[in-house]
Amino acid sequence: MNTERIRELNMQAAEYATSVCPTHSRDWYPIQNTKFAELIVRECASFVNEFATNGDVRTGNDLLEHFGVEE
Repeated sequence: MNTERIRELNMQAAEYATSVCPTHSRDWYPIQNTKFAELIVRECASFVNEFATNGDVRTGNDLLEHFGVEE
């Protein structure tokens, strides 16, 4: 798995959660988790759209490869 990219997305989500909830209250974790999931979905959509605009057809296997997840 591409752990470096996952780490980057997680850090972005943590920074976002801290900006919204700087006290790290119990609300921080749901905010961070939601943002992390959103960033992953956006990354996937961006990956697919990049190829769709060029007329290429990509599959879920391409997404797995992009994120470094073995089948």
